[in-house]
Amino acid sequence: MISEFASGNPPDLAGLHRAYFLEYGRISSYSAWYEKLSRPEFARFTKECFLRFNEKMQSELYSSQDKLLNKFDDVLLQDGSTQTLNSCLQNIFPGRFTKNSPAAIELHAFFSLRRNNFVNLQMAPDKESEYLFMPEEDVSLKGTLSLFDRGYCSVKRLNKIEASKGFFVCRWKGSANPVIVNVASPYRR
Repeated sequence: MISEFASGNPPDLAGLHRAYFLEYGRISSYSAWYEKLSRPEFARFTKECFLRFNEKMQSELYSSQDKLLNKFDDVLLQDGSTQTLNSCLQNIFPGRFTKNSPAAIELHAFFSLRRNNFVNLQMAPDKESEYLFMPEEDVSLKGTLSLFDRGYCSVKRLNKIEASKGFFVCRWKGSANPVIVNVASPYRR
């Protein structure tokens, strides 16, 4: 399962079942396979694997001699990843795209490159606004570089980062009309 998840292509249950068969040569019916994955023990096992994997991850970004990123106390990343669910779950986990995927969940991750760890990790129905999952009080923003998608962006958040003497890069809605008050260029003489 780990090799399937690490392959870069998000696997589905049928793909995991095929990989298991190819790896071990054991024949197992799909229903028996699915039954084992739906047990509470498997959820606990998966969570434990994720936590251990996360502890062992090594970020080489700050150990490199990259002078640009070393100017920041931390680089904070915020993004979400959506997974569609069976449509019978649409009342519990409503999705944003009701025609294609009426049921979906989104995993909201807030990651610190300096600590090489998640600051915050939350799961919610995909229909809920991403901005609601931006941690507010967990992290000092002074001297940090925040990178996030437009779903996490708001003028209030950008003002808070700026007031904290932090920096940010984010996507903004096409209707935005910012006023540029200063341009810092390394090529200025």
